[in-house]
Amino acid sequence: MRPLPTTMLKLKLVHDLDLSQNSLTSLPPGLTKLRAIRRLNVSENQLSELPEDIGDLQNLQHLNASHNSLLRLPESLFTCKDLEELLVSNNQLQGLPDNFGRCNKIVTLDITSNNITSLPNDQIDTLASVRNLLIADNVMMKLPEDIIVLYRIENLDAKGNDLVELPKDIWKMSGLHKIDISDNLMTGLPETIFKLPAIEEVDASDNKIYSWPKKLDKLQKKASVNTTGQQSVKRDPRAPPDPEPTPEPKKGKKSAGSSRKQSPKSSPATPRSGAKAPAKK
Repeated sequence: MRPLPTTMLKLKLVHDLDLSQNSLTSLPPGLTKLRAIRRLNVSENQLSELPEDIGDLQNLQHLNASHNSLLRLPESLFTCKDLEELLVSNNQLQGLPDNFGRCNKIVTLDITSNNITSLPNDQIDTLASVRNLLIADNVMMKLPEDIIVLYRIENLDAKGNDLVELPKDIWKMSGLHKIDISDNLMTGLPETIFKLPAIEEVDASDNKIYSWPKKLDKLQKKASVNTTGQQSVKRDPRAPPDPEPTPEPKKGKKSAGSSRKQSPKSSPATPRSGAKAPAKK
């Protein structure tokens, strides 16, 4: 695209700025001087980073930086105390900054389709306002134990990770309406999951669950429960690597065993049917 007009940076009172789908590889210098911005959309570009001083946008409430090539998020972003919606799906993030819990007004956090291995357990409990936690298609092996204190969460989408279990006290997430844990490595569900008071939908398909909670029928009476596809071929990343297969001998070549000389002590070959045995002298 053509360079952004410099006059844009003089719009000191702009509240909503949409720079999506512009093939941007970086954001224009001076963007963070537009202190009145509340909604910033830079999705579907080619950004590998956000400005280190993006935290200067202290009025920022909604940031959409999805579908880029972001490797990390600047710590200053999480000093934007009014941030309510952070959409950074489909990037290359490997984690979240240690201070990400400072944004205690976030309602929607979407980090779907990245390379994130875990959520910081010592920060997750500060996200008291989160209602939509979208963490699907990452490489998480477990959920933080303290996630259960986020009682306002209504939608937890954790499909397509490497999870093997849910926190045993998940029933304390009293606001949970929908949970998607499909396409993981689950081998069971907590017995207390049926106690979720507001639950409406549970998707546990495509896992490795062969033993279901005894009171699953109680859960099925009040919620839509998907338990199909429990023969997932998904591999546990913690398992040791499979042994390499022994290569078969090439056609036309003798195997190692067939090239050995016959031991002198071995029995003579049995004559083929119809063949005469040698006459005794």
